[in-house]
Amino acid sequence: MMKLLQVAFITTVCCYWSVQVHGLSDSSVHILSSYGQLVTSTTLRWVSETNGQRPESPVIATEEILPGDNEGEEKNTAADDIDEEKLDSVIKHPVYVCRALHNGVWVPGQLVYKQNGCLISLFGKVSSHTKYEVLENIAANGARLNWVKFTKYDQVPDGAVCGGEKAFTARHKIDPKDGKESILGRKHLVGKITEQGFIHVLTVITEDGKEEEFNEGEVLIEIEPIRYELAIQSFNNIRRKLSRTKQELGSTILKNSDTSPMRVDAVIAYEEQYSKYWGQGKAILKGLPTNIRLPNRTLLEEITWGIPDNEKRKNVFKVEAFLEPGTAVNVTLTGNQTVNEVPYNGSLVAIYKDDATGARMITGLRREESMQDLKATYSPAYFLSNFSLVPTTTTTTTTTTTTTTTTTTTTTTEPPPTIITSSTELPSTKKIDKTDRKDENMINDQAARNHAVKEGMTSENNSVPDLSKPVPIIIITAILTTFVCRIT
Repeated sequence: MMKLLQVAFITTVCCYWSVQVHGLSDSSVHILSSYGQLVTSTTLRWVSETNGQRPESPVIATEEILPGDNEGEEKNTAADDIDEEKLDSVIKHPVYVCRALHNGVWVPGQLVYKQNGCLISLFGKVSSHTKYEVLENIAANGARLNWVKFTKYDQVPDGAVCGGEKAFTARHKIDPKDGKESILGRKHLVGKITEQGFIHVLTVITEDGKEEEFNEGEVLIEIEPIRYELAIQSFNNIRRKLSRTKQELGSTILKNSDTSPMRVDAVIAYEEQYSKYWGQGKAILKGLPTNIRLPNRTLLEEITWGIPDNEKRKNVFKVEAFLEPGTAVNVTLTGNQTVNEVPYNGSLVAIYKDDATGARMITGLRREESMQDLKATYSPAYFLSNFSLVPTTTTTTTTTTTTTTTTTTTTTTEPPPTIITSSTELPSTKKIDKTDRKDENMINDQAARNHAVKEGMTSENNSVPDLSKPVPIIIITAILTTFVCRIT
């Protein structure tokens, strides 16, 4: 029983190891680097398919040309029996690069039109597999592929696409019959290059389904760019995301130990974490120098593509305050660690060693982390001697409104009373009776008295008139006249 369990365990481990080694769970494509080692391609991948299916962007190895609907030719006529000079139309069908797992080993092959499986050859035998993987060019032809001439004495070129255990995808051009190239049929026979001792052997599958060896052919390679240039078309500010985390960066004390008021300043040293990343994207090589340009072609920055730019920056911040003698303030510096993420789209141009270029549209996310919103906070001023707070002097501004009153004195001077004597002529010719004359004399008498009093009050000393002084003759005459009139 124990032996059975051990055998089962060993079998399970071996199966798991086989799956991991031979890549059943891995769609990565490996290419030969300039150092002779296999590296993972970022622009190619293997896609699992079945029963003649293929992915969206399969790699084409060659094409097969078939006759179209031609008048006078039967549909079942063999290709060798068709008169190519009388063909009205032809139909071209691509032949794709594929690989299949045979006895635990991946073997490169070909996927032909109207065949349900991937054709491979191994040790002189050709087999078709309905479960297979097709080589795909990621992101709408992101890889620049080429077929390079190769002989059995040459070294495998850099960039050769590996399709299996030390087997590289290759093809052989069909020689024309009788020196005349045929229109119909395949242009190339697809197979693999394997190492045998000090030489390499090109093994392909013929059109009649047999394995055949050749001394020369072409091997599939991927040409990698040497740098990129990204032309930004727009930033999607609507989907921009900002996150802020407040941090205390440092503190200091500003003090005035002098005997007179003065302005005191200092610097606070702090560290900040800065990072910038433009993303990776599909089918883009990491580590290549890249120029980022704005829509107006202005150079924004130079980066290393696919690698975040992380650094710790050391900066200083200046603080200052006006202090009275023997006082000080505490200063604390804070800031927001800000993460800014904004989507973008642009044209990525791949530049190759031979100055060839290839452009395609990409979308990405630019992420930048930096310290922003620096702010210095000052404490209330305090005395250095006892650390008590400096009193805050409040200056009250009082506004006094002065109202000036101007008094205008109006002096009305009454005309002097009219003294009517017996000899005075009246302005009217009307005869005045005794009663009227009596009343008139009383009024005149009263007016005379009032005038006398008023004349006395407007004198220089404003005193009551001195009655001891001689009365003017006119007043005496008026009194006598009044008396005489009353008697009469």
